[in-house]
Amino acid sequence: MSYANGCYLSRQAFAELPQQAADICLIDLRCLIPLHIDAIIQAQQVASPFVISMGLLQQRSSVV
Repeated sequence: MSYANGCYLSRQAFAELPQQAADICLIDLRCLIPLHIDAIIQAQQVASPFVISMGLLQQRSSVV
């Protein structure tokens, strides 16, 4: 999961990955509020491993 420049860089990296990496899911969080929890949970069930930036969670918790 990423947003802003991190999402842009993630898309560039995704384009360079081999076809075996087809199970990767990139979620572009264009806004943090409301955070789309349902989409995040659904992506976590499909893609493994699942990476969440701790900075993202810290920003989310400080805004709420």
